[in-house]
Amino acid sequence: MGGDRVDGHGTDGEFRFAVGTVITGASPAPSAQATDWTAAGSRWLLLAGFAVALGGIIGERITSKIRRSHAGLPRLRSWAHVGAILGLIAAAAAAAMLILDVGTLIV
Repeated sequence: MGGDRVDGHGTDGEFRFAVGTVITGASPAPSAQATDWTAAGSRWLLLAGFAVALGGIIGERITSKIRRSHAGLPRLRSWAHVGAILGLIAAAAAAAMLILDVGTLIV
């Protein structure tokens, strides 16, 4: 990837900003850079996995408190393990992309 930095984010070029003042002068021409959809997809999958896992854990906690006072309520299926699997898949995909980008696996 042409514009990748050391931290792995595909950013290149300049960005002008100021606080409390007006920026004058010509801004640099925007550089067209291709989006790495594989990396974006794996990051979104990781975020979705985290959200589902956290929601599942919070849901378990809420329902367990309610079930203590109402023993007849059925037990609900937790989504925490689904989120953990999504996160694991996303982490494996990110690791594979990093290995492919670097070229070798350093052990």
